[in-house]
Amino acid sequence: MSARAAVIVGAGPVGLTLALGLSRAGIGTVVLEKGDRGTVVTWKGSTIHPPTLELLDQLGLAAAMVGAGVAVHRLQYRDSELDEYAELDFSLLREHTAFPFRFQFEQYKLLDLLRSACDAEPGVDVRYRSQVVRVDETDSAAPAAVVRHKDSGEQYIERADVLVGADGAHSDVRNALGIDFEGMTYPDRNAVLATDYDLTQVARDLGPVSYWTSPQGKLSLIRTPDHWRIAMALPGSTAAEDAALFGRNRLHSMFGLPMDLSLNQAATYRIHQRVAATLNTECICLIGDAAHINSPTGGLGLNSGIHDAFDLVARLSAAARVEAALAEYSQVRASVARLVVQQISGQNTAMAATRERASREQTVRRLRMIASDSSQATDYLLRVSMIEAARAYPPGTSNVAVDSAAGDMR
Repeated sequence: MSARAAVIVGAGPVGLTLALGLSRAGIGTVVLEKGDRGTVVTWKGSTIHPPTLELLDQLGLAAAMVGAGVAVHRLQYRDSELDEYAELDFSLLREHTAFPFRFQFEQYKLLDLLRSACDAEPGVDVRYRSQVVRVDETDSAAPAAVVRHKDSGEQYIERADVLVGADGAHSDVRNALGIDFEGMTYPDRNAVLATDYDLTQVARDLGPVSYWTSPQGKLSLIRTPDHWRIAMALPGSTAAEDAALFGRNRLHSMFGLPMDLSLNQAATYRIHQRVAATLNTECICLIGDAAHINSPTGGLGLNSGIHDAFDLVARLSAAARVEAALAEYSQVRASVARLVVQQISGQNTAMAATRERASREQTVRRLRMIASDSSQATDYLLRVSMIEAARAYPPGTSNVAVDSAAGDMR
């Protein structure tokens, strides 16, 4: 597809990763973003897995990230009522990747790095406050986006060889095409809080990433460069505006944290497991959250979206026909989303939600047994760090995931 052009709708991390990759492959891109450029500090994802760092390293971004983030060398599974816990050592991955650790780096910081890289890339034209109001498939060889600039109200048509919807879970492109977003939403709501309080002072030997079970449901404690991020299940009766109070109460009862604990952020969210009925129609395709969303437990969402981007770059840069490239992309990446990413994230969520003491004790024992055996522990970390999937389904592969018993992919 050399010298052809792409229109990407959405200037988030996945859309800009795609734009940068396409430009460096000789494919000029226009990126349309309905929001402002301004940086917004949010509670969204912070986990970057080793194969994603490998891919971002190809774009020259990994060194700056590693110097400014938190490298996680041990992964903990703990319980509020049990003294024993399981800990897995990421150094077991040294022979499998140049980045043998899980990495915590806030999504908005990655977005800033990508924006700067795209600013310096002649083949990338990012246009903010530009909303796609209609998608035109009349000429399937050159699909068009009808764009309205939010300030002037002016409308114009942007046409290219390929149109990509990278515009998030509420994708305007997906909705304009009438593509169903198939799947389910978990009934319980969740809260995410952020605090500067040093949690290592209240939890013995606390690692940078720990997943906790308890009679009250899941709790995760994640150290990011800026603060500690805390995610927890909310009782069904808890109002969104009461999430901070509930969170403070729970942290007080578990760790003795003060009831007036200072919080940088407090938000609520629901967990979804969804994949678009198709990821493409002729010369239009979906990528990242526009194509699939999953439980955030385990930090797979942003990573799988970036993997989508590199896969699409590999296909479009080598394709004789855009339609064939997008059809194969759709088949491969949808199968990976359903049968690999959602399987792992679904099992993560189920394990974290366990409340009955006997089941929680059994989970900790099983994970401790895995951690005590280097071979089992390595296999486990290869799965949860997405290395296994990245090696099985590299960018441009024709391999399609098949439904199979995945074992403990938590």
